[in-house]
Amino acid sequence: MLFKFSTNSYFRLPIPQLSMKKSQFYVMLLCILLTKIAASQSSKLEEYNKALASHTTTEDSIRTYLDIVQVFINGDPRKAREFVEIAKELCTRISDENLKYRVVFSDATTTRNLRNHKEALVLFESFIEHHKTSGDLKNLYNGYQTAGSLYAREGEYEKSEEYLLKANAYYKDIESDYGLARNYRALGSLSRRKGDFPMALEYTLDALEIFEKLDDKSKMSSAHNSLGIIYSAYGDNENAAKHFKINYKLCLDKGDKMRAGNALQNIAYTLEDKAESRKYMKESISIYNEIGAESHTAQAEFNLGNNYKHDNKLDSALFHFNRSSDLYTKLNKEPPPQLMLNRGDLYSMLGQKATAKKLLDQSVIEIGRLNEISDLESSYGVLSNSYAKIGDYKKAYEMRLKNNHLRDSIYKMDQNAAIAEMETNYKVKEKDFEIKSLETKSELDSLKLLRRNLIAGFLGIGLFAMGFLLYKIRRKNNKIESQNAIIKESLSEKEALLKEIHHRVKNNLQIISSLLNIQSRSITDEKAKEAILIGKNRVHSMSLIHQNLYDKDNLTGILISNYLPKLADDINNSYRTSLGDITILSDVDPLELDVDTVIPIGLIVNELITNCLKYAFPNNSDGVIKISLKEIDNQLVLSVSDNGIGMPKEVEEQRVQAFGHKIIKAFKTKLGAQISISGNNGTTVELTITKYLKNTPNSKTLKATG
Repeated sequence: MLFKFSTNSYFRLPIPQLSMKKSQFYVMLLCILLTKIAASQSSKLEEYNKALASHTTTEDSIRTYLDIVQVFINGDPRKAREFVEIAKELCTRISDENLKYRVVFSDATTTRNLRNHKEALVLFESFIEHHKTSGDLKNLYNGYQTAGSLYAREGEYEKSEEYLLKANAYYKDIESDYGLARNYRALGSLSRRKGDFPMALEYTLDALEIFEKLDDKSKMSSAHNSLGIIYSAYGDNENAAKHFKINYKLCLDKGDKMRAGNALQNIAYTLEDKAESRKYMKESISIYNEIGAESHTAQAEFNLGNNYKHDNKLDSALFHFNRSSDLYTKLNKEPPPQLMLNRGDLYSMLGQKATAKKLLDQSVIEIGRLNEISDLESSYGVLSNSYAKIGDYKKAYEMRLKNNHLRDSIYKMDQNAAIAEMETNYKVKEKDFEIKSLETKSELDSLKLLRRNLIAGFLGIGLFAMGFLLYKIRRKNNKIESQNAIIKESLSEKEALLKEIHHRVKNNLQIISSLLNIQSRSITDEKAKEAILIGKNRVHSMSLIHQNLYDKDNLTGILISNYLPKLADDINNSYRTSLGDITILSDVDPLELDVDTVIPIGLIVNELITNCLKYAFPNNSDGVIKISLKEIDNQLVLSVSDNGIGMPKEVEEQRVQAFGHKIIKAFKTKLGAQISISGNNGTTVELTITKYLKNTPNSKTLKATG
């Protein structure tokens, strides 16, 4: 929000500790900044001015500067930053640690509003660490809530959930309806970002219910806005529009025209009819112009330009993009990175290549300011398409690679979230198992103590005491049997959860493999096609591991004598550069190895067999590839050899530079392995592995560590 400032009040800084030069500077700064405050805020700022004039201590002056920060912090965080810096300098003159950390919190909030999220999180963490020992629980849990909300925006969902749930428990404990409702809204936002829309709705509706009970129309309005965003993200535009319209009416009822304009913008985004959508956008611009909210007008003009662009009305789109850009320049504010990107894309659509290229090149730098990974991913997609339109195919290719990389990251985040949920369920079951085990042990200890006391204290009671003791033992034994049944059931559930995790991971890896396979069909460049095929085989080598774990009772070990031959045959079937008859022979000890050992071995074997198929048998010649894995003197000896043409020096240098060779080197270190390569009568690569985990019947054993 940007305010128009109009007041002739004079502000001075009565801080005797400052030098005269600095005092004059701050007086001048206050005059420049505070004489531009909106008329609606004049009374509050006049009050702060009088307070500054009357203060006799640095501590009181700092508190007033923090009050002034709150005037600017949401509408103009850059101006808020100026007063935070004054407060920070004054903090060097005081010893009140809690007041110093109030300044830290304002610094963090201002930094967040300036979109420097990572820097803000460092400051919030400092604030939290201080209040862990300060005894000020209110500030501690306010820190958890604020930082938790920001972690959600940064995609650090686990950290966000940890902090928000801590705050939630605190607000429930002290029965703070307002704090609890705010926290429910934050948890709803987190759930929406994680894609859990039912939970997002549940949290936000809980928040709305509390705000309605408190009759807080401002917060009710915010809750309806959040519900609209959730429904919109879910694709339910009808319900989204319903809540945005309720938000709009509430904003008008309480005279908040700024947020009413924002609500109109949100309503516009729910409408498929572009012309109808533009009516709401133009109405919101009229409201922003009426109240002098030029920064909001600039953003709304950008949105309107996007609407015209998607409706293929390019001249109108360019007109509104340029109006938005001119407004940001007038306000001396940085426009959103997507404005320059969309202008560049528009010029590329109009065929003005030189102007388009200039804007697109600058956009590559500007979009680095984006914090949301989804915004970055879509921006790189637009850049790729735009560069292609103006014929800069090299840049188009570079942007597409970044787009694909981020799309993969988003996919992995989604999959990791699903797996994390299953792991959480598993941990809960595991904790239940531990508790029940401790309860059973406690019961046994109590039984033994009771039996000793009875024998020592009531020996003379004779048969009666013995009968009573047997009765108690029988009851305890029955309870123990019941507890054992519960433990057995918990173990069974744990195994089922682990199997489900392996099943999900296997399915996800197979999906990735299938996507790579599909993509390879549309690629004509042989090197690119080969690279995708090699990547597919790497994914498949890990998928086989989870398939084996899912299909057997032992959920932590892999029988390597089954895994390696199957892996080799699959690679041979999918990757064939030669038409010759290639035979693969395996000599593998029947060892059951841990997953953390099998994964690097599988990837190494994948690379070595691929190299054999690529280089060893040119001109469609026949050949034999041998795989051997033996356990000798507490070491694993892995060997992959072929009877091909050997390894000329230039081929060896080529392989050393290859990505596959780097994979082998990385996993060689993990396995504590020594590697040797010989090129007589073909090529033999042998690794002597000293660090590996082998499953034994009773335990998991770490063999020689080198």
